[in-house]
Amino acid sequence: MLKRKLILVYGLIFLFSISTVCYFINSYRRSHNNRIETQFHELHDIYFFNSSHGWIVGGSGYIFITHNGGEFWEKYQINTIYIFIQVQFASDQNGWILERTSGQIYKSNDGGLNWNLQTEDVPFKITSFYFINVTTGWATTSSGLILKTMDGGNQWNIQLNITPSLMLKMMPPLDFGGFKNIYFLNESHGWALYQGNTPQNPTNLVFQTDNSGNSWVNYSMPSQLYLRKIMFVDQFNGWIIGDYGPSFFTNNSGVTWNKFNLTDASLFDLHFLNESHGWICGTLGTLLHTQDGGKNWIDLSDPSNTRNFNAIFFQNESKGWVISWTDRSFVSFDGGYVWYLVQLEQPEPFYFNNSWIWLLLALDTVLIIGGTYLVYNRERIRQSRIGQNIQSILGNVANSFFNSETIKSKVFSLLSTLGLIYGFMFLFNLIHECGHAFAAFIFGGFTDHIEMGVTTAGRCWIVGSFSNFERIVISMAGFLSQLIVAIVVIGVLLFYFKKNRFLSFLAIITFLDGIILVLFYYCGIQISPTPIGGASDITHIAQRLDVPPIIICLFFIPHIVISLYIGGKLGLHFYKTHLNSNRTFLYLLLISFLIYSLGFNLIFALVPNTYGINFY
Repeated sequence: MLKRKLILVYGLIFLFSISTVCYFINSYRRSHNNRIETQFHELHDIYFFNSSHGWIVGGSGYIFITHNGGEFWEKYQINTIYIFIQVQFASDQNGWILERTSGQIYKSNDGGLNWNLQTEDVPFKITSFYFINVTTGWATTSSGLILKTMDGGNQWNIQLNITPSLMLKMMPPLDFGGFKNIYFLNESHGWALYQGNTPQNPTNLVFQTDNSGNSWVNYSMPSQLYLRKIMFVDQFNGWIIGDYGPSFFTNNSGVTWNKFNLTDASLFDLHFLNESHGWICGTLGTLLHTQDGGKNWIDLSDPSNTRNFNAIFFQNESKGWVISWTDRSFVSFDGGYVWYLVQLEQPEPFYFNNSWIWLLLALDTVLIIGGTYLVYNRERIRQSRIGQNIQSILGNVANSFFNSETIKSKVFSLLSTLGLIYGFMFLFNLIHECGHAFAAFIFGGFTDHIEMGVTTAGRCWIVGSFSNFERIVISMAGFLSQLIVAIVVIGVLLFYFKKNRFLSFLAIITFLDGIILVLFYYCGIQISPTPIGGASDITHIAQRLDVPPIIICLFFIPHIVISLYIGGKLGLHFYKTHLNSNRTFLYLLLISFLIYSLGFNLIFALVPNTYGINFY
């Protein structure tokens, strides 16, 4: 018996040491990476010229540049008061950015390292631009002008003017409607989105040219809502998005537009890689994807994500990027089904050096000596005054807990059991997220942080470049860690503390939370087409393997059979040994479990996941 308890103590110390070392290494990886780092500066636009060269722009004059497809990013700052809202490059060296407050365009000839003002002679606030090569481009203004440049932006000439001449003469010109966005498919075909800003001029118009902007025709839009962006996939088929979910499609170059209500959220950006594959992003984590040119759209939104996505860009059919206003950037490697956080905020540097090793060894030494002393002197400690007082208090609590003779005691037992079930559920969901974190750590990545909510739902933000197989293992590691820990805890409690009534009861709670609810959640709730709490690991694995989620759930059949056997043995042992065949408390336990299980759906459906508890 003494040997077994020493093994238990030393095993716990070993697990503590391994966990501490992993935490130190993860902290080192998190603080010594070269991914994007910001300090809560909003991000507005992203653009990749090819598979290697990309740029992100945002507030406080920040520009982020990558030369290796987003693996590492470099940060540059032009001016702290600038807010850049658009970026585009026509080569890996020549690009332009737009500053929101002044409406000025800046150009770089060295890949984004240095920038020069180009539109200081333009007395109008520019709202958007588009370049088809390093020399030819167009820009729109909030005063109703379309400008064109033939020399890379050094000189701009007015191509279209729909602003009253009186307003042009006023300095600065009054804002009487204006263009919101412009897009050119090639050197000849282009479109511009115009919106009136006053009650006298509320009409949305689409201007279209097929001769490089020498002449323009306009068509009315069937909407007076705020429209943001226009894009065409070929000469005839194009899309427009805007606030409160309206999307518009044309198949005749913009002459007529058909309205589609894809979502109630406001849509901020759209990106079509080719005629078939396109993506849309917007408020409250809205993400939509089409694989057939917009005939059908797949909703990839995460209901638990409340971030507003400002821009989206895909380098190919698999790898894409989405950025949010609140300084977050995410990358996907499977067409947008699963997104991984790109580190945005650089933490304080963490250095794993010899001092940490000596500190850990010293702490382990203290724990080993203290644990060994407690094991060898357990009887002396138990018979001491402090030990007897502790035993008396725990005995009184246990008697009150298991005493179910009066209504008051029954209510106390019921509420206490519900509290234990909730607490253990929170603990096992945290273990679930730690399982994801540990798997990512094994494959060379790191965890930025873990978020937990009052509903016990959690999210693990991991960073790293993983293969498809590694991503499947990372997704599976969550529920596997729950099941493994639950089985180990149950085994330890029964092997070492079989005669202790309360610890035997905790083994049953562990079984209910760590095994039954895990299987119920993943094999029941989360395989539905619209799973509660968002897409689960089962859904992600099924998408990567291209199989129905129910196929993945077949993996749980052996676990279900073993769990039912373990549960029966646990219940029978606890009933005969500790309840003296008293069924009242057993009924209270079953009622508590049913109340929590039935309320499980309501918790996810009614209580928002605020994820207010963060672990770094």
